[in-house]
Amino acid sequence: MTNKKIILAIFGKPGSGKSILSEALKWELIDWFGIAEKDIKMISVGELLKKEVENQTPLGIKIKEPFEKDELVPQELIDPFIHDYLRRHPAEITIIDGYPRSVGSVLYMQEKMSEEYSLAFIKSSVPDDVAAARLKARKENKIHEKLQEYHDVVSPAWSEIMSIAPNNSYVVNGPDDFDRVIRRVLRHILVNAKQ
Repeated sequence: MTNKKIILAIFGKPGSGKSILSEALKWELIDWFGIAEKDIKMISVGELLKKEVENQTPLGIKIKEPFEKDELVPQELIDPFIHDYLRRHPAEITIIDGYPRSVGSVLYMQEKMSEEYSLAFIKSSVPDDVAAARLKARKENKIHEKLQEYHDVVSPAWSEIMSIAPNNSYVVNGPDDFDRVIRRVLRHILVNAKQ
């Protein structure tokens, strides 16, 4: 398949369609590129952290308060947790939603993980009003705060990615753009991973 295992890190504001994008990537990899489903792992960092809190693991106890307040988990806790999880649950291609979410985590990935993995970053981009309408339809709380947090914390992380890994970062303009862009993006990612 490839010389390095691949991580596809999915970016985007709340309500931008990250989960839909992740699913679309998975099925394109299977249907178009012939990759076996068993070789693809999908990870939601939010779901992983929720299990840690529910199971009252050492990490879960530390992150309980920020997690339950829907705040970002401190980078010094999340980076080694994700790195260790990926090592313990290897896959040829991992699609990860919810990480990295800070400039520090982007730098951690580049410094600590780029030797082990071929990293690619894909952003699902929609305007704030579209994202807000979707969040409202899902009956989400603190919509303005969530979007502001994205602009304050996550958006700078994307800018950092664009500056240090411009050839491995891609923007998809919402679900309407998926079919047109995903195959081209995946072809480029798979070719890069073989180099």
